[in-house]
Amino acid sequence: MVNAKFIALRYLIIPTKQTSVEKYLEDNEKPDEEYPETPEGKRKLFEDTFLKEVLEYKRYKSEYAILGVYPITKYRYIGKLAKKMKRNEDIRKGDDTIKQELEIHPPCEFICDLKTQVFGLRKRSIVFDNEKAVSELLSEMASSRTLAYGYVVKFEPIPDKQAFWKVINGAKHIHSVKFTLNAPNLLGSDEECKGSLRNLKSRFNITAVDVKLENNEGGLKISEKEPVITHYVNYTEFGQGNWTVETDKNKFISSSDKIFTVTEDAKNFGDVANGIVDKMNENANKTPENNGDKNEPETIHPEDQETLL
Repeated sequence: MVNAKFIALRYLIIPTKQTSVEKYLEDNEKPDEEYPETPEGKRKLFEDTFLKEVLEYKRYKSEYAILGVYPITKYRYIGKLAKKMKRNEDIRKGDDTIKQELEIHPPCEFICDLKTQVFGLRKRSIVFDNEKAVSELLSEMASSRTLAYGYVVKFEPIPDKQAFWKVINGAKHIHSVKFTLNAPNLLGSDEECKGSLRNLKSRFNITAVDVKLENNEGGLKISEKEPVITHYVNYTEFGQGNWTVETDKNKFISSSDKIFTVTEDAKNFGDVANGIVDKMNENANKTPENNGDKNEPETIHPEDQETLL
């Protein structure tokens, strides 16, 4: 048994500005296939570009890949995020010992739910430093494939329920609270907040809005009785944005620090993957109604499953 923590992320597929697409196409061929701006179209885009191909990506001086992906149900895939690394090992040759450089690919198992757009990823420090870093990495990897079709993909941590209010209620001083709210992407999230953002998106073609409340003396008052704040919190808890609280001067706590995790046996990942994402969906508390049938289809057992790292 290998107990491991799996972090909960949600990915958003957001139409991007035409200028961004044109800039991308200056150095790349325009794809033949088009994906409509519908739940089914976005689902198919993510499935085709992120889950059905080997995706290799360089970020700074590191190389990553999405490998060994296959479906376990109609709407759920498992696979691994791997990091390319080099390691020196002592190799015995007769009476001599020589050092040899080996290439290794330490992996993180993941499960992706196409219905709820929830992404459960094993936490391994050898592959990524923290939740914020891996969210940015996955966003860049996915967007590198979807930009040609007019979309960007953004991964956001799903915080533990009530984490925001625990931080607020436990703080002696609050200097600032900042919410980053991504453009509406899923049904089922906070309707009040989503309606306001949809209006801004249609008028200004936004992909996100930042809202910051601040009191330099540390006397900021944040209450659960304030509807506007509650809408922002609900929206980010659904995984469609993030929040940051400054409790003391230059001391920040973010939703990435309070990410929801599930502990399971990574050695038998294929057997426990569905349970992991079920718990993550339960924490998010709501399931979008626009993503197809509510009942999961029967498990698929591909005859020729690709071997995972």
